[in-house]
Amino acid sequence: MHVVASLTCARVRPRAMVAFSLRSFPRTARRAPHPDSGMVAGLGFGGAVPLRDACTVSFWPSSSSVSAFAHRDAPHDEVRRASVDEGWLRQSLFARFVVVDHGGTSAGTDPLGRTN
Repeated sequence: MHVVASLTCARVRPRAMVAFSLRSFPRTARRAPHPDSGMVAGLGFGGAVPLRDACTVSFWPSSSSVSAFAHRDAPHDEVRRASVDEGWLRQSLFARFVVVDHGGTSAGTDPLGRTN
């Protein structure tokens, strides 16, 4: 399996903090770990001002599965469209990387499924 890591970071505009951080982002965060979303593992975190800086790192079985979640999954696509249409974000980083190696565990297991 070729795992893809997706890194996102965004600074939420002050006028959009409530809508983004308290209403929209939690719906997407609850949806992402479901088995049919395609996500293998992920973590969301904030910066020095948690409601202002929203970041995620997530792992997916393919780049197409990341795109499917980002653009076709109902809660995430709604948040993505609103953030563009209403100008919620001031700056963003969206990057994807192929994972060539990894180590460690989360909750006692390897979330990326390495067997060796």
